[in-house]
Amino acid sequence: MQSLSPDQMLELSACWDGLMQQLQADPVQAQSCRDWLYQHYVQPERHYHQFSHILALLRYARQYRDHLANPLVVDAAIWFHDVIYDTRAKDNEAQSALQAAYWLKQFGTDAAIIDAVVACIVATAGHHVPENELAIPDLPLFLDFDLAILGQSAEVYQAYTQAIQAEYQWVPGMLYRAGRKKLLTQFLERPRLYFTDTFFELYEHSARRNIAHEIAQLTLFSWP
Repeated sequence: MQSLSPDQMLELSACWDGLMQQLQADPVQAQSCRDWLYQHYVQPERHYHQFSHILALLRYARQYRDHLANPLVVDAAIWFHDVIYDTRAKDNEAQSALQAAYWLKQFGTDAAIIDAVVACIVATAGHHVPENELAIPDLPLFLDFDLAILGQSAEVYQAYTQAIQAEYQWVPGMLYRAGRKKLLTQFLERPRLYFTDTFFELYEHSARRNIAHEIAQLTLFSWP
């Protein structure tokens, strides 16, 4: 995916400053956390799970502000949800949630806020809304933000798939295609990809079309 422009980096910085003001975070700790996040999201092996993805979700959060019960929870979850990202690991979401909890505690954040942020991040592992998390009203919309990429134009979706594959370049092609096809098939088998009616109406059809096309391409290239 493309790197952020200077204007986009300024936009991202303003979003961070706004979150820190809402959390009433100590400026020194806020800067330390910002530096730490930067070191992770600009890692060279990241091609999709980088600041461009974070900014896209923050823009959704701003666009749908009136739909959120607690925008603070969603904003914090967005910033931390992919901070730990190792394609060889199986616990990225859990580790990202632990880091979110650590930093939010440093800022003196209320425990209920921390718990909600952690629940949002952990839920991205399977993109399901657990029954015991129904008390977090913004979780469905947060998950829809994260999967909105699936319903974009064919060109944007293709760039996304190429970026994901680049993050798994250490995996042999045949194994990558088989694993990716399995994941996408599981998505198509769901009754619906998006939890909220708003995102269902916006992206469900195009997301299923994009996924079906990618599966067809993966199947084609699986032949000798």
